[in-house]
Amino acid sequence: MASTLAPLTIAGKTGMLRVRLALKDTQYLLMLHESQPKTTRDLAQLGLSVRESEILEWVVQGKTNPEIGMILGISPRTVQKHLEHIYGRLGVENRHAAISLALNTNRPDK
Repeated sequence: MASTLAPLTIAGKTGMLRVRLALKDTQYLLMLHESQPKTTRDLAQLGLSVRESEILEWVVQGKTNPEIGMILGISPRTVQKHLEHIYGRLGVENRHAAISLALNTNRPDK
């Protein structure tokens, strides 16, 4: 007979971790499920490439160009060039407008 205890949920700045312990006979199974809030995953419908969407996700999370460059293994200048393309494709003028559009595009009521 399998038994599952109530999960432990830990909320962090960039997502949530759910920890569950399942017991079956004399064996234990520890299950971890990490989730991040949905942000720019649907921006491909607006014409962004996978890389552009990835960069915009980091921008939405408040990362600077040098930080994004370090995370992705590219130069801050390359990040800036991607952002310039993103602004053009989204029809916005700056990173704040791009963030606003990204967040509004992914609202559940849209």
